[in-house]
Amino acid sequence: MANASVIGDNPDVLFRYSKRKYLESLLSTGLICFRPASFFKDLCLTQGQQDDELRRTSNLDLKRSNITVTPVEGGQPLPLSGLTKVSMSQELKDQYRKWHDYYLFCTSQTCETFLYSDFEADSCIRIFDPKTFITRLNESCNRQLGECRVFCGPVTYFNTSEPHYVKTNLDLIFRKDQTKYAHQKEYRFAILCEQSVRLKEREFINLGSIVDIAEYV
Repeated sequence: MANASVIGDNPDVLFRYSKRKYLESLLSTGLICFRPASFFKDLCLTQGQQDDELRRTSNLDLKRSNITVTPVEGGQPLPLSGLTKVSMSQELKDQYRKWHDYYLFCTSQTCETFLYSDFEADSCIRIFDPKTFITRLNESCNRQLGECRVFCGPVTYFNTSEPHYVKTNLDLIFRKDQTKYAHQKEYRFAILCEQSVRLKEREFINLGSIVDIAEYV
Protein backbone atom coordinates (compact mmCIF):
# COMPACT_ATOMS: atom_id res chain seq x y z
CA MET A 1 0.00 0.00 0.00
CA ALA A 2 1.40 3.38 -1.04
CA ASN A 3 1.62 6.10 1.58
CA ALA A 4 0.15 9.53 1.00
CA SER A 5 2.72 11.97 -0.37
CA VAL A 6 2.73 14.94 1.98
CA ILE A 7 4.10 18.12 0.43
CA GLY A 8 5.96 20.16 3.02
CA ASP A 9 5.44 19.78 6.77
CA ASN A 10 2.35 18.25 8.35
CA PRO A 11 -0.16 21.01 9.15
CA ASP A 12 -0.94 21.80 12.79
CA VAL A 13 -4.69 22.08 12.19
CA LEU A 14 -7.16 22.00 9.30
CA PHE A 15 -10.63 23.49 8.88
CA ARG A 16 -13.46 22.32 6.66
CA TYR A 17 -16.32 24.73 5.83
CA SER A 18 -19.60 23.30 4.59
CA LYS A 19 -23.28 22.77 5.33
CA ARG A 20 -24.02 21.32 8.75
CA LYS A 21 -25.64 18.18 7.32
CA TYR A 22 -22.48 17.29 5.39
CA LEU A 23 -20.19 17.99 8.33
CA GLU A 24 -22.37 15.82 10.59
CA SER A 25 -21.77 12.95 8.17
CA LEU A 26 -18.06 13.71 7.99
CA LEU A 27 -17.70 13.65 11.77
CA SER A 28 -19.84 10.61 12.49
CA THR A 29 -18.87 8.34 9.57
CA GLY A 30 -15.84 10.01 7.99
CA LEU A 31 -17.66 10.31 4.66
CA ILE A 32 -15.75 12.61 2.29
CA CYS A 33 -16.99 13.63 -1.14
CA PHE A 34 -14.21 14.08 -3.69
CA ARG A 35 -15.01 15.87 -6.95
CA PRO A 36 -13.10 15.74 -10.24
CA ALA A 37 -10.94 18.85 -10.62
CA SER A 38 -12.79 19.65 -13.86
CA PHE A 39 -16.01 20.06 -11.85
CA PHE A 40 -14.78 23.32 -10.34
CA LYS A 41 -15.27 25.22 -13.60
CA ASP A 42 -19.03 24.95 -12.94
CA LEU A 43 -20.55 28.45 -13.05
CA CYS A 44 -23.04 27.45 -10.34
CA LEU A 45 -20.25 27.46 -7.75
CA THR A 46 -19.37 30.49 -5.64
CA GLN A 47 -16.49 32.74 -6.69
CA GLY A 48 -14.48 31.28 -3.83
CA GLN A 49 -14.95 27.74 -5.18
CA GLN A 50 -14.89 28.28 -8.93
CA ASP A 51 -11.58 27.88 -10.75
CA ASP A 52 -10.03 26.12 -13.74
CA GLU A 53 -8.18 23.41 -11.83
CA LEU A 54 -6.71 21.88 -15.01
CA ARG A 55 -5.07 25.09 -16.19
CA ARG A 56 -3.14 27.95 -14.56
CA THR A 57 -3.06 31.23 -16.47
CA SER A 58 -0.98 34.39 -16.15
CA ASN A 59 -1.87 37.67 -17.86
CA LEU A 60 1.43 39.48 -18.13
CA ASP A 61 1.77 43.10 -17.10
CA LEU A 62 3.01 44.57 -20.40
CA LYS A 63 4.30 47.68 -18.63
CA ARG A 64 6.81 45.46 -16.85
CA SER A 65 7.43 42.80 -19.52
CA ASN A 66 9.20 42.79 -22.87
CA ILE A 67 8.07 40.18 -25.40
CA THR A 68 10.57 39.14 -28.07
CA VAL A 69 10.67 36.49 -30.80
CA THR A 70 13.81 34.75 -31.98
CA PRO A 71 13.81 34.04 -35.75
CA VAL A 72 13.92 30.37 -36.79
CA GLU A 73 17.20 30.95 -38.58
CA GLY A 74 18.67 32.43 -35.40
CA GLY A 75 20.02 35.89 -34.77
CA GLN A 76 18.95 38.64 -32.43
CA PRO A 77 15.52 38.40 -30.72
CA LEU A 78 13.00 40.78 -32.27
CA PRO A 79 10.71 42.83 -29.99
CA LEU A 80 6.94 42.53 -30.43
CA SER A 81 5.14 45.84 -30.18
CA GLY A 82 1.49 46.90 -30.22
CA LEU A 83 0.38 44.05 -27.95
CA THR A 84 -2.64 44.70 -25.73
CA LYS A 85 -2.72 41.40 -23.84
CA VAL A 86 -0.42 38.42 -23.40
CA SER A 87 -1.61 35.30 -21.59
CA MET A 88 0.42 32.27 -20.56
CA SER A 89 -1.44 29.04 -19.80
CA GLN A 90 0.02 25.86 -18.37
CA GLU A 91 -2.24 22.84 -18.65
CA LEU A 92 -2.52 19.59 -16.73
CA LYS A 93 -1.89 17.07 -19.50
CA ASP A 94 -0.08 13.78 -19.86
CA GLN A 95 2.78 12.97 -22.23
CA TYR A 96 0.25 12.42 -25.00
CA ARG A 97 -1.23 15.91 -24.52
CA LYS A 98 -4.46 14.50 -23.10
CA TRP A 99 -6.14 16.20 -20.13
CA HIS A 100 -5.31 14.52 -16.81
CA ASP A 101 -8.24 14.97 -14.44
CA TYR A 102 -7.98 14.09 -10.75
CA TYR A 103 -10.10 14.02 -7.59
CA LEU A 104 -9.96 17.00 -5.27
CA PHE A 105 -10.96 17.78 -1.67
CA CYS A 106 -10.15 21.14 -0.08
CA THR A 107 -9.63 22.35 3.46
CA SER A 108 -8.17 25.51 4.99
CA GLN A 109 -5.42 26.22 7.49
CA THR A 110 -7.26 29.21 8.91
CA CYS A 111 -10.53 29.86 10.73
CA GLU A 112 -12.08 33.10 9.48
CA THR A 113 -15.67 34.31 9.42
CA PHE A 114 -15.43 35.53 5.82
CA LEU A 115 -14.66 32.03 4.55
CA TYR A 116 -18.20 30.88 5.33
CA SER A 117 -19.54 32.90 2.38
CA ASP A 118 -16.73 31.67 0.09
CA PHE A 119 -18.04 28.12 0.47
CA GLU A 120 -21.74 28.80 1.16
CA ALA A 121 -21.14 27.22 4.55
CA ASP A 122 -23.12 27.48 7.77
CA SER A 123 -20.70 25.40 9.86
CA CYS A 124 -17.03 24.56 10.23
CA ILE A 125 -15.10 21.72 11.81
CA ARG A 126 -11.56 21.77 13.16
CA ILE A 127 -9.40 18.75 12.42
CA PHE A 128 -6.94 18.99 15.29
CA ASP A 129 -4.95 15.87 14.36
CA PRO A 130 -4.23 16.26 10.62
CA LYS A 131 -1.52 13.60 10.64
CA THR A 132 -4.00 10.89 11.71
CA PHE A 133 -6.60 12.28 9.29
CA ILE A 134 -4.13 12.00 6.39
CA THR A 135 -3.19 8.43 7.37
CA ARG A 136 -6.83 7.31 7.54
CA LEU A 137 -7.66 9.03 4.27
CA ASN A 138 -4.76 7.37 2.50
CA GLU A 139 -5.66 3.92 3.85
CA SER A 140 -9.30 4.36 2.79
CA CYS A 141 -8.34 5.54 -0.71
CA ASN A 142 -6.03 2.55 -1.19
CA ARG A 143 -8.73 0.20 0.04
CA GLN A 144 -11.55 1.67 -2.05
CA LEU A 145 -9.81 2.85 -5.20
CA GLY A 146 -6.92 0.44 -5.60
CA GLU A 147 -4.26 1.87 -7.90
CA CYS A 148 -4.13 5.54 -7.01
CA ARG A 149 -1.82 8.05 -5.38
CA VAL A 150 -2.87 10.50 -2.67
CA PHE A 151 -1.09 13.84 -2.48
CA CYS A 152 -1.71 16.55 0.09
CA GLY A 153 -0.17 19.88 0.89
CA PRO A 154 -0.64 23.63 1.14
CA VAL A 155 -1.44 25.63 -1.96
CA THR A 156 1.20 28.07 -3.20
CA TYR A 157 -0.24 31.29 -4.58
CA PHE A 158 1.26 32.97 -7.64
CA ASN A 159 1.14 36.48 -9.09
CA THR A 160 -0.83 36.29 -12.35
CA SER A 161 0.79 39.46 -13.74
CA GLU A 162 4.19 37.74 -13.87
CA PRO A 163 5.49 34.72 -15.81
CA HIS A 164 4.62 31.54 -13.95
CA TYR A 165 6.55 28.33 -14.49
CA VAL A 166 6.14 24.85 -13.01
CA LYS A 167 8.15 21.68 -13.62
CA THR A 168 5.49 18.98 -13.13
CA ASN A 169 1.74 18.42 -13.16
CA LEU A 170 1.90 18.05 -9.40
CA ASP A 171 3.36 21.54 -9.05
CA LEU A 172 0.47 22.81 -11.14
CA ILE A 173 -2.15 21.14 -8.92
CA PHE A 174 -0.85 22.94 -5.84
CA ARG A 175 -0.74 26.47 -7.35
CA LYS A 176 -3.52 29.06 -7.46
CA ASP A 177 -4.10 32.73 -8.24
CA GLN A 178 -3.02 34.81 -5.24
CA THR A 179 -5.37 37.70 -6.02
CA LYS A 180 -8.50 35.55 -5.90
CA TYR A 181 -7.68 32.80 -3.43
CA ALA A 182 -4.70 33.57 -1.16
CA HIS A 183 -7.01 34.55 1.73
CA GLN A 184 -8.30 30.96 1.88
CA LYS A 185 -4.91 29.51 2.93
CA GLU A 186 -5.95 26.26 1.32
CA TYR A 187 -4.63 22.82 2.16
CA ARG A 188 -5.76 20.36 -0.47
CA PHE A 189 -5.99 16.64 -1.05
CA ALA A 190 -5.58 15.29 -4.59
CA ILE A 191 -6.16 11.70 -5.73
CA LEU A 192 -4.43 10.81 -8.99
CA CYS A 193 -5.72 7.67 -10.68
CA GLU A 194 -4.44 5.88 -13.76
CA GLN A 195 -5.39 7.62 -17.00
CA SER A 196 -7.50 4.61 -17.96
CA VAL A 197 -9.77 5.18 -14.94
CA ARG A 198 -12.91 7.15 -15.77
CA LEU A 199 -13.60 9.54 -12.90
CA LYS A 200 -17.06 9.62 -11.37
CA GLU A 201 -19.08 12.79 -10.83
CA ARG A 202 -18.59 12.14 -7.10
CA GLU A 203 -16.27 9.72 -5.35
CA PHE A 204 -17.16 9.03 -1.72
CA ILE A 205 -14.32 7.95 0.55
CA ASN A 206 -15.29 6.55 3.95
CA LEU A 207 -12.75 6.99 6.75
CA GLY A 208 -14.94 5.88 9.64
CA SER A 209 -15.81 8.22 12.50
CA ILE A 210 -13.38 11.09 13.09
CA VAL A 211 -14.92 12.43 16.31
CA ASP A 212 -11.66 11.57 18.07
CA ILE A 213 -9.65 13.93 15.86
CA ALA A 214 -12.14 16.64 14.86
CA GLU A 215 -14.81 18.89 16.38
CA TYR A 216 -17.11 21.79 15.54
CA VAL A 217 -15.60 25.27 15.75
